[in-house]
Amino acid sequence: MNKSHFKTSKKSYAKLIVILMLMITSCMRDRVDNRSLSIINNSNETIYWIRLYNDKFEKPENWDHDIILPTSNTYLIQPKPSWDDLIKSIEDGKLRIYIVNKDSVDKYGWDNVYKKNIFSKRYLIDMQYLEDNKWTIVYP
Repeated sequence: MNKSHFKTSKKSYAKLIVILMLMITSCMRDRVDNRSLSIINNSNETIYWIRLYNDKFEKPENWDHDIILPTSNTYLIQPKPSWDDLIKSIEDGKLRIYIVNKDSVDKYGWDNVYKKNIFSKRYLIDMQYLEDNKWTIVYP
C-alpha cells in the first residue's frame, strides 16, 4: 500500500466519522427536551406544589413536591425523556399539579391533607395547556 492511498483513506475515514457524529447528534437533538414548567406563587402564603398522575389525591410512595415561598417561583425540570412522553403515558393525558398551603400542612399534617382532600387549587395539564400558558402556572 502506498502512502498517498493511506492518506486518502485516513481523510475518508475522518470525514465518515464527522458525518456519523453529525447524524447522531441531529437525531438526539429531537429527543432533548429542555422545556421547564414554571410555577409562580403570587400569593402572600407559602405553598407546596405536588405532581400526580391521576385524580386520586393520595400520597404516593415516590411523590414529587416542593415548597414555594410567597411571591416567588420554582421550575419543574423536564422529565426524561420528554414532557410529551410523560403526558402521553398518563391514562387520560393530563398531569395534575396540586397546590397546598403550608399552613394547612402545619395544622393538619400531610396524612390528613390527603385524607380530607385539603388543597387550594388543582391544575389539569396537557400539552395544549402548557403551550397556551407559555409553560407557566400562576397561583392563585
